[in-house]
Amino acid sequence: ERKHIIAAIFNVSAVILVAINKKSESFELEHLWGYLLAFIAANSYALYSVGKKRYSNISIDYIMYSALLSSLIAFVAYFLLGGNFTVDFSTKQLYLILALSFFPMGYAFLAWNYGLKYGDIRILGLFSYIAPVLSIIWLIIFGLEQFNYYILTAIILIISGALSLKIFK
Repeated sequence: ERKHIIAAIFNVSAVILVAINKKSESFELEHLWGYLLAFIAANSYALYSVGKKRYSNISIDYIMYSALLSSLIAFVAYFLLGGNFTVDFSTKQLYLILALSFFPMGYAFLAWNYGLKYGDIRILGLFSYIAPVLSIIWLIIFGLEQFNYYILTAIILIISGALSLKIFK
């Protein structure tokens, strides 16, 4: 639909702005596998979302166990397949990781799953636009991102994308 294309344009524009803001970080071919796996994961979840009716009888407990098992497999695979670097996290960074994993990311995952089964998918879609905005706000609050016009414009674009779904028929 036209409104989805408009919303996608707003959101891709926001991603481009954030990338421009991070111009000191570059795309490196050695990370291509990670990008590919992230693309596969995102599309797998999108396919699950589209096929939600087929899986509506699956308990949310199984979804949580599946996510936990996936995390454990990734952790083990990292060490078995040559995890050759370590990261020294500051206490503030560890708190931020926990904050992001529980809210908005963990909450969003569980709320999305519940909403797909029992809620109005249109309303849920609008709320899905809040997660990246909250993530940016967490990064700013914890001092890991500087608020600037790129970030402000990206937030406005994300909100505009959400509003475009309601405005355009």
